[in-house]
Amino acid sequence: MNPRLTQAQEQQRALFSQLTLALRRRSRIGPPPTASRPPLPPPPSLFPPLSLFPFPPPSPPPSLSPLPSLSPFPSPPPPPSPSPPPSPSQFPPLFPPLFPPLSPSPSLSPSPPLSPSLFPPLSPSLSLSPSPPPYPPLSRPPYPPPSPSPPPVPRRSGGNSFFVKLLYKASVHGYTAAAFHQRCDNQGPTLSVGYNNSSFVFGGYTNVSAESKLLEKPDSSKLLQKPDSSKLLQKPDSSKLLQKPWRNMDWTPENRRKLLFDIQTYKPIISSLSQVRVLLIGPVGAGKSSLFNSIKSVFKGHVTNQAMTGSSGISLTTQFRTYHFQAGEGQPLPITLCDTMGLEETTGEGLNVDDISSMLRGHIRDRYQFNAAVPLQPEDQDYKNSTSLQDRIHCVAYVIDANKISIMPSKLEDKLNAIRSKINLIGIPQLVLLTKVDEACPAVAEDLTNVYHSLYIKTKLQEASQRLGIPLSCVVPVKNYTHHIEVDQNCDILLLSAVNQMLRFAEDYFDEVNDRLSNLED
Repeated sequence: MNPRLTQAQEQQRALFSQLTLALRRRSRIGPPPTASRPPLPPPPSLFPPLSLFPFPPPSPPPSLSPLPSLSPFPSPPPPPSPSPPPSPSQFPPLFPPLFPPLSPSPSLSPSPPLSPSLFPPLSPSLSLSPSPPPYPPLSRPPYPPPSPSPPPVPRRSGGNSFFVKLLYKASVHGYTAAAFHQRCDNQGPTLSVGYNNSSFVFGGYTNVSAESKLLEKPDSSKLLQKPDSSKLLQKPDSSKLLQKPWRNMDWTPENRRKLLFDIQTYKPIISSLSQVRVLLIGPVGAGKSSLFNSIKSVFKGHVTNQAMTGSSGISLTTQFRTYHFQAGEGQPLPITLCDTMGLEETTGEGLNVDDISSMLRGHIRDRYQFNAAVPLQPEDQDYKNSTSLQDRIHCVAYVIDANKISIMPSKLEDKLNAIRSKINLIGIPQLVLLTKVDEACPAVAEDLTNVYHSLYIKTKLQEASQRLGIPLSCVVPVKNYTHHIEVDQNCDILLLSAVNQMLRFAEDYFDEVNDRLSNLED
């Protein structure tokens, strides 16, 4: 070891020696010689060889003993006697070039010189592998495919196990009988559930498998024979008229004037009363509000439309209204009609049956807003605690459409029967006003005087009497002013006759009240 070199310099020299040997070994490895074509000449160098310093390295020492100085000053000039340069393997310069030119090996073909780069080229056998992803790949898809539907689960009821399986759904499989039988035939006991637009749920269970026999040839011996037409119930002919009327009615102008006079001059037998209060009850669209407009038109002499009317699936009357009448000169008439909300078959819609008792006893004020779900309570603002005979109802008139009496729903009929039972407990007389008789019978529409000659109208009155439990003598046909712009004499007579019947029925109620007062005095 040269004493003039430090340990760091010795390590640096060893590092450069190893690097030089590695580059020499790599330069000897080149492509194998081919006989087909000579090797390509080396590409020209694009950049000059790089060196770590801008000035040339110091020249080697003349002998092995002296070492180049480490001072920044240039080394002394060599002695005049020439001496052979030391071998590079023995004493390489302190700062040799990064990539010195190497002589080709005599046994191998010449290889191109190294490219002036800071890093040696990679071996052709080496290949770069892509960098691994930041996250390992998922072993399964993020959303697993849906599993098949499980088999039907046995349900236990009463100790017996049975399976529930959906066979047919109309909204999925089709609204046809063929689709039903295709999926439900020979499936064993079945449970059917259905519902309609009115939110009614119904169904049934059978332990017999469904079968389709549509494709079987029918047995001609079991076909229904043509029924005897003489034994069938014949539908009444709406155009058939009776020679003699089944109820007498005077259609003359004198009778119209007489009815007007009797109504205008009527006075209740109870002196404390000035007017008769009649309650109108009926289904939606029967014509309760139109009845008030028609009666008012008779006394006014022209068609009026004070109460709201129209065709709708729900009741247009939503308030309890009391309508008063006046003659042509402004004289008040002794009758007041109390209009109510229309009845509907659905529970919780239309007039609440529990409000009937409050109306009959006079506890409901005018313009009370009906609530189909909750009846009027005594603590409400529209409830009248103290009432008199003048505030109570003296007669009840059911307004029924003649065209719909045959198809009246059973639930609506039950509501009317419940109302009639409440009224019977109080003892108030009741009658039925059958409206739209001109639409029910063409002969009546042609001539209104045929109303008591029409056998069809008579059957309609009898049907209303049977379904509502009201005597036939208490059922009166009327015709409202619906499409008219002028009053008609025959229509006025029918309306005035109905008002006259209301006053007569109220008179019977006043007689009953007087009898009760007399019994209390005794």
